[in-house]
Amino acid sequence: LVMLFMAVTSAGSAELIAVSSLITYDVYRTYKNPAATGKQLLKVSRTVIVIFGLGMGVLAGILLGMGLSLGFVYLAMGILIGSAVIPIALTITWSKTTRAGAVAGALVGVMLSLATWTMVAASEANGVVDIASLGGAFPMLYGNVVAILSSGFICIVISLAQNKKYDWAQLNTHMKIVESDMSEQVKAEIAQAAQDEETLKKAFKFSVKGGGILTIICVIVWPLPLFFSGYVFDIGFYGMWVGIAIVWVSVAAFTIICMPIYEARGGFAKVLGGKN
Repeated sequence: LVMLFMAVTSAGSAELIAVSSLITYDVYRTYKNPAATGKQLLKVSRTVIVIFGLGMGVLAGILLGMGLSLGFVYLAMGILIGSAVIPIALTITWSKTTRAGAVAGALVGVMLSLATWTMVAASEANGVVDIASLGGAFPMLYGNVVAILSSGFICIVISLAQNKKYDWAQLNTHMKIVESDMSEQVKAEIAQAAQDEETLKKAFKFSVKGGGILTIICVIVWPLPLFFSGYVFDIGFYGMWVGIAIVWVSVAAFTIICMPIYEARGGFAKVLGGKN
C-alpha cells in the first residue's frame, strides 16, 4: 500500500508540474500575456495545478466506474499518446524536423493506431468491439506499434519533403526567463550555464551512450534469447531473476534519490547557510 501511494503521488506530482508549466509558459505567456511577471506566472501555475488535479480525480473515478483495469489504461495510453513520442523526440534532436511534420505525425499516427486497434479487436472477436476485445494482447500490441512507427515515418517524410533546417541558436533568444525576482548572482549563474555548450555536449553524449546501451540490453540482449529458446523458469532461475530485479530497483532508487541531492549540494549549502 505504501509503494502504491508513493507511486501515485510521484507520478501525479510530475504530471501536475508538467501540465502547469506547459499551460503557464507555452500558452499563457506566449499567447495571452507575453509581459507577465513572476507573480502572475506563479498564480496561473497554481490555478492550473488545482484544476488539473481535480480533473485527474474525476477521470480516475470515471475509469473506475467503467470497470477498466490499470493494465488496460496503461496499454491504451500507448495507443492514444504514443504517436507523439517520435515527433517530439525529433523536434529536439533533429534540426530538419518541421512543424507540419511533427503535427501531422502525431495526429495521423493516433488515427491510424485507433483504427488498427479497433480492427484487430473486431477481427479476433467476430466483429465485436468492446472492452474485453479491445483489451486483448494482440489488439493492444498492434495499436501501440502502429502509433509509434507510423508517426515517426510520417514526421520524417513530411519534414524531408519541406527541406527546412532549424537554427538551434534561436533557442537562446526565443526562450525568455523571468528575472524580476532573481538576485544578481542567480542571473550570472544562468547566463554562464547558457553559454556552457561543452557541458551540454558532454551530457548529450553520455545520455545517448547510456540510453543506447541500456535499450539494447533490456530490449534485445536479455529478452530475445529467452523468447526464442522457449525456456521456462525453474525455481533456481526464477530466484535469480527476482534477485536481479531487487538489485536493479535498489540501485535505481539510490541513484534517483541520492544523485540529485549530491549534485545540488552546493545549492543546499547556500540555502541552509542563509545565502541568496
